[in-house]
Amino acid sequence: MLRLYYIIFLLFFFLGTNASASSSRNLSISADQEVYEALTKLTRLYSQRYNVAVAIAFNPSIQLIGDIDSGESVDVIVSAKQDLIDSLKQKGVVDIYNGGYLSREDDANKYYQVLIIAGENMDVGREFLKFLKSDKASSKMLQNIGFAVN
Repeated sequence: MLRLYYIIFLLFFFLGTNASASSSRNLSISADQEVYEALTKLTRLYSQRYNVAVAIAFNPSIQLIGDIDSGESVDVIVSAKQDLIDSLKQKGVVDIYNGGYLSREDDANKYYQVLIIAGENMDVGREFLKFLKSDKASSKMLQNIGFAVN
């Protein structure tokens, strides 16, 4: 199985003068390769603002489900493949009550669903989703590169 991982960054930002590793939080995202630019910029802004270390793996959609099935630690998934989303919902591994969409302005028919994976880190996933939906700086940045959040 060919794995195409692009680990974009793992950033740690510490608040105050007490810089201990226990004070940082982590967020792991798996996403379609088509949202590389948008997610890279969004997560950099989110990481700085909320003191969260973010790791992103960009893979083909078919591999995203395999990663989750094999037990890889994933907190948020971003995909345009409805069959993948449906499979994750059937397995009960996603938070079906909280989610969002990224869309490209040049292709109004293509939506990337942003879903939170059920688990220990759901609070950070929900915080990231809230940031996507309500932060003015992230909305403006997305518009500049041809994306919108719904």
